[in-house]
Amino acid sequence: MTRKLRLFALLLVFAAIAPAQADTPAFDRPGISFATTTVPIGGVALELGVPDFQRDTGADGRSTFHGLSGIARIGIADQAEVQVGSALFNHSATKIDGVSERHSGYGDTSLALKYALPSRVEAFTWAVLGGVTFPTGAKAFSAGTPQYDFGTTLKYDLNETYSAVLYGNYTRLDGHNIYTVSPSVLFALTKTFGAFTEAGVSYVERGADSVVAGGGITWMPFSIVQLDLFADFGVTSASPDVQAGFGVSIYFE
Repeated sequence: MTRKLRLFALLLVFAAIAPAQADTPAFDRPGISFATTTVPIGGVALELGVPDFQRDTGADGRSTFHGLSGIARIGIADQAEVQVGSALFNHSATKIDGVSERHSGYGDTSLALKYALPSRVEAFTWAVLGGVTFPTGAKAFSAGTPQYDFGTTLKYDLNETYSAVLYGNYTRLDGHNIYTVSPSVLFALTKTFGAFTEAGVSYVERGADSVVAGGGITWMPFSIVQLDLFADFGVTSASPDVQAGFGVSIYFE
């Protein structure tokens, strides 16, 4: 068994024997948007992509990417949390104009602050998330310069089963602006199974815009563990063919 599989198995065993939590917070995985709730003070949510995947085919060749990503969400105050994330391991394979290349290594490191904003309407919740990503990764997987993000998610519970979500984000990278908008619908299928559909549009200043659409499912085998599976597919020629992944999220109080 590889080191990654041993770590994954250990996390599941711990989750199985850990005491149940009455109020496990919503996880940010999966999907383009993030949850409108935060981790309680002193709590920690660990969210892993094991792995996340992307494939992109262009006129001159094709590239594939596999990444083991991780993010830790730490509750620091009422309605506020700190997030620390990184791509723990990446592997890419490209073949362009008949020339093949493979790269492996770590990704950049992100630090962010999330705050759940007050609401007078019980069915409506919203939150903001701002942060910076530092160019700490291997050359093949680093932006090479700091990236700044500020986003917000708005969620309205239509009833006990359906929720409508709207996400927007502004990114500043290497002197360029990127604007992302993503509407989605959440479905509470049972007490432990959920699903969602989403679309995402990114407008890139002095670059190619991207449009994707897809969805995914979630399952909570234990009260503090969520497993997820998702896939988004490119709608335009400038979009990735597919972005997909399998994730494990665990809450520690």
